[in-house]
Amino acid sequence: MKNVIKVLLFLSLVWIIFGQVSKKYPSLLGVDPGGVSIVKQ
Repeated sequence: MKNVIKVLLFLSLVWIIFGQVSKKYPSLLGVDPGGVSIVKQ
């Protein structure tokens, strides 16, 4: 269970960082600043 918690914390941290980056550099990720969209890989 500890590994699962670590993974969840890591994913939430990545999601927060991704959100901050998408706000500051929307054109970099190809994200619409007005809404949340998943970046196509």
